[in-house]
Amino acid sequence: MAVLKVIEVMSSSEKSWEDAAKNAVKIASKTVKEIRSVYVQDMSAVVNKNLITEFRVTVKITFEVMAGWLLKIISSVNGWEKRQIA
Repeated sequence: MAVLKVIEVMSSSEKSWEDAAKNAVKIASKTVKEIRSVYVQDMSAVVNKNLITEFRVTVKITFEVMAGWLLKIISSVNGWEKRQIA
């Protein structure tokens, strides 16, 4: 069992929406470890003189807060019941 958290991140790129999503993960990975997934929630673009000049994304990044093995150690030390939460 693992404890996961989801954060919302906004990012941009001059190349593509895919590159903007990659940038979001790259930036988040500097302070967040164990990233599990990224979900693109919203996409938009800035247009200047009829040309897209900036691709923007809002993503949800899921990462592991506490590993399952660590939870087992904590629960055994604290005398918690060892059962999986449904």
